[in-house]
Amino acid sequence: MAEYHTVLSKSALQERLQALGAPYVSGEDLERLNKGHSGDALTFLLEHMVGRSVARESRDQLYHFQDGERGSSLRAPRINTSLMDVKNAQSSFIGAKKDVEELHESLNKRHKSLADLQHEASILKERIRDKQAVDLLLSVLEKKSAIRTQRLKEVTRLLERLKNGANEQPIKVPSIISDDRTTYDISYQAMLIPSTAVSKVSDPAPQTSYTRDTLAVLRARHIRRSSCDLQKGKENAQAKLRRCIAGVLQCPEDDDEVHLTLERIVRSAKTRAARKLKPHEVLSQVSTVQAVKLVTELSVKQAKLQRLSDTTVALTHLSAQHVSNILTFVNSTSQALRTSLDTEAKAVQGHIEILQWDIFAQDKVRSETSTFQAELCSVLGLAQHTAPKKILEAVDTLVSEEQRRQTFLEHTILPDPASFQTESDGALLLKHKNDERKVEEQLFKLLTRKIEKAKKGDVLVKDIETTTREMNRITSLSR
Repeated sequence: MAEYHTVLSKSALQERLQALGAPYVSGEDLERLNKGHSGDALTFLLEHMVGRSVARESRDQLYHFQDGERGSSLRAPRINTSLMDVKNAQSSFIGAKKDVEELHESLNKRHKSLADLQHEASILKERIRDKQAVDLLLSVLEKKSAIRTQRLKEVTRLLERLKNGANEQPIKVPSIISDDRTTYDISYQAMLIPSTAVSKVSDPAPQTSYTRDTLAVLRARHIRRSSCDLQKGKENAQAKLRRCIAGVLQCPEDDDEVHLTLERIVRSAKTRAARKLKPHEVLSQVSTVQAVKLVTELSVKQAKLQRLSDTTVALTHLSAQHVSNILTFVNSTSQALRTSLDTEAKAVQGHIEILQWDIFAQDKVRSETSTFQAELCSVLGLAQHTAPKKILEAVDTLVSEEQRRQTFLEHTILPDPASFQTESDGALLLKHKNDERKVEEQLFKLLTRKIEKAKKGDVLVKDIETTTREMNRITSLSR
């Protein structure tokens, strides 16, 4: 095989590829391909291959040459140009279709890459929001820690001040022990504060709650206010005592004798108070009673807390079961019930329409029955809204009275009309009897017909009530 060492320029390669109808290739790809054996192969292909347009022109020339050979005795079959145009159009259509498919594939790839980028962007936004939230929480915790540290420093400073000044200021406060001694010297308690308490206060636990912080701040403020008030009270008491001593000794308040007397009195009062209170026993008794009380309260609170915890766990488990049951009902059971109810509703719809038609027809009959009932009540002299049962009783009473009257008239022997004084009186009585008989017959027929209609009305009322009950039952089932 001959070797091709001809190197074509980038522009020449682009022109030849465009002439062949090849897709677009970037300059970097052409430089990478136009090297070594791949360059030789590319040059060979470009020199020995022709494009679709050149091939189409060559075919056309061959067809023309074949049509132009008229002098030859051998006649070649004529080419159907219409068929060729159809084939050319088909080939063009197939080529265009392939190009469109390639463009669709490239477009889908770009859409996919764009979707991936959007997903990555959303993930990055979520991370940014999480980091912002963490940063905000850290800043809040930092501020809270600074405030807590400042509060603890203040508490520590107040405790040290109280410990250092306890010996100089004996404070009498009410005792928490139910004893005859109602006061004790808090300076001894201040002296018994261990040195490790300050270090423990300065290094608090990281899970300190807001309630504990608030109580510590309130306690520190109370101690500070108490110390200020005690200092003012001490100064006022010393000033009053100094004035009393100066008045007794008849000397000015700044005299040395007054000052020495005041010191002796204060020292004697401290000694007597310390000897009287016995702080060791009082404090030991206080600590024992408080310890027993605290242990009892702690055990009671632990039991309550355990009961609350057990109740909470049980309620949580029960709530989870109820939620699961509700979800199961909503996702599966409710849909099945709805489907079955819809099916039954469709099946019952026709029956309900028939019942409605029957009810409307019965309403018409009921209106006719009500008209008849009004007429009957007017004839009997009863109210229009009288119950059918009472109407029937009144009709029965009237019929029975009419029968007794007819029986009485049949068994009654009337006098002979000839025995009357005049013929006119006998004719009148006979006419009256005939008229009365006709009226009685008409009344009997009318009442009999009315009673039959009333019975039919009762039957219709019962049918309507039965139909109404069935309709209500079907309506409740369809709901």
